[in-house]
Amino acid sequence: MKNRWTAFPLHQAEASEWLLTNQTGSYAMGGIDRVPSRRYHGLWVQALTPPRQRRVLLHSLALDLTISGHTYPLWRAQWASGDWGPGPTGLFSFTLNHGIPSFHWDLALGALTETLWVSPGQPGIVVHYFWEGPPAQLRVTPLIAGRDHHQLQFEEPDAVYPSSDRVAIKWQDRVWMAHMAGVPFHANPTIFHGFFYADEARRGYGATEDLLSPGTFDAQLTTHHSLWFTFMEVQAGEVPALDPRIWARRERRRRHLLTNTALQAETFVAQTPQGGTSIIAGFPWFADWGRDALIALPGLAHQLNRPQLIEAVLDTFIENGVPIYTRWDETASAPHRTSADTNLWFIIRAAQALLSGQLSQPAQYLEVIDGIIHAYLTGRLPGIRLADDFLLTGHLPDHALTWMDAQLGNEVITPRANKPIEVQALWFNALMFRDQVAQRLGQSPQYGSLCRSIARTINRQYPAEYGFKDTLDPDDIALRPNQLYAVGLPFAVAARPFWPSIVNNVRQALYRPFGLLSLSADSPDFHAHYGSSLTERDHAYHQGMAWPFLLGIYYDAWRRVDARTAQSFVHQVRRWQQLHQHEAGLESISEIIEPHTGLPCGAPFQAWSVAEVHRILEAKRIPTSPLVL
Repeated sequence: MKNRWTAFPLHQAEASEWLLTNQTGSYAMGGIDRVPSRRYHGLWVQALTPPRQRRVLLHSLALDLTISGHTYPLWRAQWASGDWGPGPTGLFSFTLNHGIPSFHWDLALGALTETLWVSPGQPGIVVHYFWEGPPAQLRVTPLIAGRDHHQLQFEEPDAVYPSSDRVAIKWQDRVWMAHMAGVPFHANPTIFHGFFYADEARRGYGATEDLLSPGTFDAQLTTHHSLWFTFMEVQAGEVPALDPRIWARRERRRRHLLTNTALQAETFVAQTPQGGTSIIAGFPWFADWGRDALIALPGLAHQLNRPQLIEAVLDTFIENGVPIYTRWDETASAPHRTSADTNLWFIIRAAQALLSGQLSQPAQYLEVIDGIIHAYLTGRLPGIRLADDFLLTGHLPDHALTWMDAQLGNEVITPRANKPIEVQALWFNALMFRDQVAQRLGQSPQYGSLCRSIARTINRQYPAEYGFKDTLDPDDIALRPNQLYAVGLPFAVAARPFWPSIVNNVRQALYRPFGLLSLSADSPDFHAHYGSSLTERDHAYHQGMAWPFLLGIYYDAWRRVDARTAQSFVHQVRRWQQLHQHEAGLESISEIIEPHTGLPCGAPFQAWSVAEVHRILEAKRIPTSPLVL
């Protein structure tokens, strides 16, 4: 898709959101109507320990324009009282130019444009204002929060230091500065009470908070006037040395050299203070998740045209220790490592990269791979053990161990403890890949006999009238998409005669152009709607919602059965993607889709959705494995 200037009609305002990241996990995010509707919306949300511990620092900017003695409020909020206001006035529009959002107000006597800039590595945001009209006055009122981005209610700063054209705001031992060159700052600490976030209310969460303004910037405008507002972290109250005009110019030039697909992908790439590279699973509420990153990695690397990204991310996993982490929490000092499959995904991705010549230390990676396999074989992974039939089973009280990991407190919604099929397929592939890597490095294979035993067991125990069983629990008759991994992974563990029935049953019962249902609609546990409460959503999450990322393994399996007809599926996905990118997270793909309405749900920007849909559309160009047909 070519880069373009895209204008979005305001009737989409309630559904469409934009996102800018600086590739440390920090971000700016909002709706195209410029009304904050989530607790996560903010003009600067900074990861204090990248890519985690994100805090909403600069919430928004309230604008008031005065022309010939008449004041036009150009900002709008929904309030806890139910009222809206105070503006905006005039014709308001929104555009994206290479992912950079702009807001534009046409008034009778002039026009004002606000453009937002975030640059990789820079700890803040630049906002450019351009006025075309007669002499006027623009009042810019920063609203600050200072809170964790998951929480509500602003945190009072430890200190506020106003001066002639700037104000410094201190929380704990760190300082951020709001600055407008040549524009006087007038200190006037004010609490704005009762901001209401409609999306949070719909999701069943607290939805109101108060915000603090330290004062206002009051600018005198002349015809064709440019103003630059900056908000960023500084040291000892110093004004940042980089001119915001130069900053914006560099970022404009950088973005014009990237395709739209590259801009989509870089949203999820984050650098750590230690020089590592991580993948954010989704915005706004996910941090870095191991499984998500490993599934998304080939597609993201291709989108960015950065094959070295694969080694950088894999190195970060190793640096964080084995077993490979499942996920990080925002404030945790150590990651969660309870997963049946994340370590197997790591082996597969590392082996694929090694066999493709993308790893600089192959012997070190083989050592890590062998260590992980030994941990599976000896029962050293939490809750995971090797059964007598050579398959992996897993149970850990109060924990979900597969990708279907929704929990309500200690209640695991989809426990899938008895040998889930995709875990067996990944186990088989990990062992097969390990031996291929060993042979490449001049060592002997070790797991051929074990792989043959696994394949025999799977093809004897899993076949059913609906393809392959999801687990070997005798009470589990759920038709789920996980059976596709037995066909679509590089080494198909399902015997060839079973391939058509697996793919056809999934196509008939689970396929939608926007994703695969996580459970067939004829199941008594199927949930057609995402719901407005946490309980409803978590019960629907893996019990009926459609997942775009699963289209990737569906395509791999279908292509293995019939490559010619699989191409028609690619055309369907392309048409849906082009429509969907205007529906929720602009130029991105959502986490899940409600099956009966087709409405996007969950996180509006999701890494594995973006990466796997891209991988389908570019399948002929992405060598995810030398073995995928």
